[in-house]
Amino acid sequence: MAARIVVPALLATTVAGAAVATVLLLRRNGKCVKKASLTVRGLLELEKACEDADARETVAVVELQGIALYAGVPPVVTTLRTLVRLDLGSTGIAQLPASISNLTNLQVLLAPRNKLTALPDALAGLAGSLVQLDVGSNALEAVPDSLFSLSRLRTLNLMGNQLTRLPERFGDLRGLRLLGLKSNKLTQLPASFSRLTDLVELFITDNQLTDLPEGMSACTSLVKLQASFNAFRALPACLLHLPRLELLRVAVCDIKSLPPQLLQDAAALPRLAWFSVAGNPVCPGPPAPAPGLPVVAPEELELGQKLGDGASGDVYRAVWRGQLVAVKYFRADVSPDGRTEDEVALAVSLQHPHLTQVLARVEKPHGLVLRLEAGSPLAAKPTSQHLLRCKWGDDVRFPPRRALGLAAAVADALRYCHAAGICHGDVYAHNVLMDENGTVTLCDFGASFSYDRAAQPFWEAMEVRAYGLMLKDVADRAAAPAAGAAGGSGSSGKLAGAKEAVVEAEKGVVAALQGLAQRCAELPPARRPLFGAVCAELQQLQASLAN
Repeated sequence: MAARIVVPALLATTVAGAAVATVLLLRRNGKCVKKASLTVRGLLELEKACEDADARETVAVVELQGIALYAGVPPVVTTLRTLVRLDLGSTGIAQLPASISNLTNLQVLLAPRNKLTALPDALAGLAGSLVQLDVGSNALEAVPDSLFSLSRLRTLNLMGNQLTRLPERFGDLRGLRLLGLKSNKLTQLPASFSRLTDLVELFITDNQLTDLPEGMSACTSLVKLQASFNAFRALPACLLHLPRLELLRVAVCDIKSLPPQLLQDAAALPRLAWFSVAGNPVCPGPPAPAPGLPVVAPEELELGQKLGDGASGDVYRAVWRGQLVAVKYFRADVSPDGRTEDEVALAVSLQHPHLTQVLARVEKPHGLVLRLEAGSPLAAKPTSQHLLRCKWGDDVRFPPRRALGLAAAVADALRYCHAAGICHGDVYAHNVLMDENGTVTLCDFGASFSYDRAAQPFWEAMEVRAYGLMLKDVADRAAAPAAGAAGGSGSSGKLAGAKEAVVEAEKGVVAALQGLAQRCAELPPARRPLFGAVCAELQQLQASLAN
């Protein structure tokens, strides 16, 4: 019988799934034979693979997602000792078999959207291999001790269960980088969370938490924290000095006050760039909307193709009163970033040429009629592989003048927002539209919130960092033509000299944009230029090119 050596390589992980590549080395007669791994999709392929001895010993991935497994997990699955990834999502299973411990090479186990009420002790048998476990959207009421044997676990999804408490041993999972606890019934987190020092992403939205453990100040790797729809009465103190925290959502809690001296504390939230506290008592009411905004019924709109979607709703092309418009329909009264009514109130109160313009409100279902923008997003939304960083197309380039115009337009829109006491909260390249003529629009107010600018100057300094990160990506993709390309062979010396001067001026613009981006993104909050100063600096650059 051949001895099997499995050498797997996990390429990427997310809460929903993972990409897996494997190399299988089979030792026969003293020699190593490399064989390609086999991916099996569906019960028929599984049956065929198991009938062939050679195929059976190379099965690395079994995908049964969406197939009704009325009799439970097929017993043959747990005999596939080369298995690296097993997807049992949406199969209706009520339990994982004890024999799952046989899969000692399993790295990824996905079993979301099922009927699991408990996890087997046999999970401990996967301690030497399991990297990702997804049991979200089940009916789990407790976390078993066997889970804490999984010392290699990096991604754990327990979202959408019935958990009311977590054992103190939870801190034993020290290798966790991503933890999903959204939509449970937790009233507190164990003090042992202080040991999760490798944790990068934490999702605790929609629980009943009133505070976080003081020891979480030791979670110094934390970059992203989604914590909206809880019962916090104040911003948890343990978060204030996390050195890497960049995104924090605490919308629709019961927060009545925010720390007043954040800007004076040089160590407070030094890298925070995206924040939402909308729907809390601490937020003042939004500015009053312009009078006379029409309210329309859905039947007055002729919907066309879907243009995009976000956390709070979907956007469609439409015709209203004979003109092409965009219509955003909200999916519910709340979204992961806040309440629909807050987003609507802020959106209709703002009127600026580089912001989404609201033309009317839709009564029910709730929606907004918006000016149709011809542009497209600068970049794609961030993914788990691009943590909090937009994914840019490989061929995206900006002429220096266009990059400068883009930078100035977004900065002026944000200057206007903060002057009105509104923080956008989600300044990303994927929320900036630009058309072929260079017209720029900043959109999506789903995470926006009102604040007292005099009492809370920190939030503008925070948003300057988000702007700086976006500006860096734009400036890095702006390139002036090479100096040698300034003039052709027939150019006169005077004309060539003028073109050389233009090239040098554009190079100077790119360098200036890169320098501004660095100051906005990397300086401590109190030392960052605010949007008024940013706009003034960009205007000077534009004037220098015009001369």
